Amino acid sequence: MKFNKISKKLAACSLAGVMMVSMLGMTAFAKTGDTEAVTFTKTLDMSEAEGASVPDVEFAYEIALGAHLEATEASPEILAGIPGAKIDNVAFSHDNAVDSNKEVVKTVTVDFSKVKWTAPGIYRYTITEKDSGNADITNDAVTIRTLDVYVVNDGEGGYKIASQAMIKGTDAPTTEGAYNSESKSDGFTNSYKTYALSLKKVVDGTMGDKGRTYNFTINFEGPAYASFNMNGEQITLDDKGKGSANIALTNNSLKTIKGIPSTVKYTVVENIDKKDGYTVSYTVNDTDKTSDTYATSNENTMGKMNNAVVCTNLKNAVTPTGIAMTVAPYILMVAVAGIFAILFLRRRHEEA
Repeated sequence: MKFNKISKKLAACSLAGVMMVSMLGMTAFAKTGDTEAVTFTKTLDMSEAEGASVPDVEFAYEIALGAHLEATEASPEILAGIPGAKIDNVAFSHDNAVDSNKEVVKTVTVDFSKVKWTAPGIYRYTITEKDSGNADITNDAVTIRTLDVYVVNDGEGGYKIASQAMIKGTDAPTTEGAYNSESKSDGFTNSYKTYALSLKKVVDGTMGDKGRTYNFTINFEGPAYASFNMNGEQITLDDKGKGSANIALTNNSLKTIKGIPSTVKYTVVENIDKKDGYTVSYTVNDTDKTSDTYATSNENTMGKMNNAVVCTNLKNAVTPTGIAMTVAPYILMVAVAGIFAILFLRRRHEEA
């Protein structure tokens, strides 16, 4: 009986030691002055979205009770979580700034205020991130995290959260409170990728004016408030997801617009008068495109690739058929007169 009491005391001391040591290296954090909530980070990697605004997107999470793990010689007991925990959604916006690491980092709160702790211990939960539905966002390679919540006596007959650890996987900490360094996690990281659209001007033909500047309008339709970048100039769509860019090009010059989501549709219009005599054609990614409207391309969708549009104006010299018809009657008259002259002279020669 005495031995059992000593064993229980040793186990309690061991758990307390684990919890104290664990608090030194947690990767998720309790809110300052708050013993009923913890937080983790949500990171959106923008390194592959040069020139793009942050997308308007919201991430949601599911929290479930983790599995109970018995204590071993190498690790403490892990208790299954108690129901009542709740996680708030986290929203990203086009107004958010991208930091020097080309990231946008948000804080996600896990609320334990409705949880009724029954004893000190390490309580385990699993957190799953739901798909955002954004076609250009790649989810974290590991969509499930394990959250261990360390609960201690509050000194007033109740319990409070002292610290917590978030990991990838389900390993238990050691009796010294250490987790596998490779499994530690601050939260979830997703990446956002956008694409570039280039427009090139080509002037061809014997009468094509290669010294002229040609003006274009590119009309866009996509996510509301999305913005792209063209050599430092911001192109922003309105609340209905519509916008445009004006571009001036000379022969063999091009401009590139970066930061365009894959779902964006665009139409290129060359602002040229049909009376100028050019035949206007477009190629998109080396594929010929035609349109029933003069100097306007078909509507195209970016897709998950960079788009290269080439607009060619062709104008060749025209044979001056009007001048030839004006001279022809006189040539005919001279020819007829010549024939009559030959006949007249031949007749006189014969009479002589």
